[in-house]
Amino acid sequence: MKNAIDYILDVKHDQEKTGGGKWVGGNCGIDAKEIYQTLIETKRDWKKTQGRQGYHFVISFSPEEKVSQEKAYEVINDFCKEYLGDNFDYVFSIHDDKAHMHGHIVFNSVDRVAGYKYRYMKGDWEKKIQPITDSVCKKHGLQELTYEEKRVGKSYAEHAAAKAGKQTQTKIIQGDIDYAIQKSDSWQEFLTQMKKFGYQMDLGKSKYHGDYITFLAPGAKQGRRSYKLGNGYTISDIKQRIHTKDYQPAYANLPRIKRVRLRSSAKNISVSRFQVRRIRRLFQTQNYRLLNPYQIDQSKVRKDLLKINMIAEDCRYVLRNHITSTSVLQNRKTSLKDMERLVKGKRNTLYANANMTKEQKAVDKYFELEQKLFEEVVDDETFEIIQDRMEELEEIIPEAMLLRSESIQSVGEEIGGLRKEMRIINRILRDDDNRRPEKLRVKDISMKKRNKGGKKAWPKKIKQ
Repeated sequence: MKNAIDYILDVKHDQEKTGGGKWVGGNCGIDAKEIYQTLIETKRDWKKTQGRQGYHFVISFSPEEKVSQEKAYEVINDFCKEYLGDNFDYVFSIHDDKAHMHGHIVFNSVDRVAGYKYRYMKGDWEKKIQPITDSVCKKHGLQELTYEEKRVGKSYAEHAAAKAGKQTQTKIIQGDIDYAIQKSDSWQEFLTQMKKFGYQMDLGKSKYHGDYITFLAPGAKQGRRSYKLGNGYTISDIKQRIHTKDYQPAYANLPRIKRVRLRSSAKNISVSRFQVRRIRRLFQTQNYRLLNPYQIDQSKVRKDLLKINMIAEDCRYVLRNHITSTSVLQNRKTSLKDMERLVKGKRNTLYANANMTKEQKAVDKYFELEQKLFEEVVDDETFEIIQDRMEELEEIIPEAMLLRSESIQSVGEEIGGLRKEMRIINRILRDDDNRRPEKLRVKDISMKKRNKGGKKAWPKKIKQ
């Protein structure tokens, strides 16, 4: 990573390619040493110093267009702001050492706001990145750029969690700060409001960012520094927002419960206690800021907030599939296992008819890994291991073989759907086991023990 930074800044040749540093930009420093240190500091803050360190993009312009360094700088700068924004540390430069003007971008592998690692997913370059370069070029009156495809090391887009809208500790903290600002008329009231939510807060001072406050949410292992929460969340920004806010309801963005009139035929619909537990948990998690902060377990609430999408998915599943009890869920699980065996038999038949070679087996493994990335929630280390293995397979698989027959692909998708439903069922069953209170044993109390009135005390039974 350090070599990449030195290269795009042309440190070796005293920045000759970059006009003596005139055509260098970014959001993490002004010289190579400071930029490198900032990227490393972000990794250490999130304890993610291993694995892929950063990424290097090159955006080139056609020689026929005769793009100036100033114009190229504007295009690359706009691209970085729109694609990377405040989430990633990045530096870019414009080089004029070739016939075509081109820009280099190096950015960190760790999201400095949320702590996620940048992830490539197949096809995201065309879906996410290319449209941005096209719109930026159009804005500056330039031709759309052509992507030079390389099968190994192909660039994809943002990490899966952010792309899927996954809840994070950072988003929770930002939401709590927004709420506290709306409920406060002074900095002291703001701190009091945050303490009601169970936050621990410490003041600090940074060489580059000045005064900051660290917010440690209930149950969190690591605090978040205010300058890493994005625009609007530094100490000065929060104080400014407290004094200039317009008094809108602080919880306007939370889900509302609407009254609806049921038809006479729908009034006999019953909801089991099994379903009610999921509805209640989802509602309480979505609306925790409206509840008495002293009557709820703030640590437990935030754990549920981090997996709010899963809780909502589980709730929808039990309602839409009329799952009224654990036994109904177990029966559904058994049926899914039987269906998966049948589909696997169909797949094995297709493979046998195809007379599978070594390369065909590699193709099968490749798509199995790809399906795992799309369907399962994996940590950053596992993601990078799987991605490396897929790139190894790409080197030995002919391009044409990656286009599998529609029949085999269809069977694979069917198995994927069954496994996804099975994961939901297993998650609900595990959750039920974890939340079920321990069974209480009946205590035997001696008949010889007497109460205050002198009468014999009957054996007490504790309800299970």
